[in-house]
Amino acid sequence: MLVVIDEFTRECLAIPVARRLKSAHVIELLGDCMLAHGVPEHVRSDNGAEMTARRVKQWLASVGTQPLFIEPGSPWENGYCESFNGELRDECLNGEIFCSLKESQVMIQQWRKSFNTVRPHSSLGCRAPAPVTWIAA
Repeated sequence: MLVVIDEFTRECLAIPVARRLKSAHVIELLGDCMLAHGVPEHVRSDNGAEMTARRVKQWLASVGTQPLFIEPGSPWENGYCESFNGELRDECLNGEIFCSLKESQVMIQQWRKSFNTVRPHSSLGCRAPAPVTWIAA
């Protein structure tokens, strides 16, 4: 899984689930997120190989985004994502036994949508980051 969180809105923009995620997957995912939500000044991440790859760093520079790598062994420098990862583990992963990759992709996407649209967040005044809205007819 590669978790992409908007630190300002606290919205989880994506959680691709795959057996392996390479730099090409990261570029495609970040590109899709940037098309939908705009190009950020910085992308904060750990020092995983998929994020420190030369291709990813070159691509980020080409779109005008700077990488911000946290210090190894310092998860507190990436607090929003680490907090999200704990909630994902507690609320979704620990309660499921996935029998296939497809099942895990579907279940994790359902949880992500609920996290963004329904689940209250204390840091947002008990509101969801991207609540579902509709116009009554």
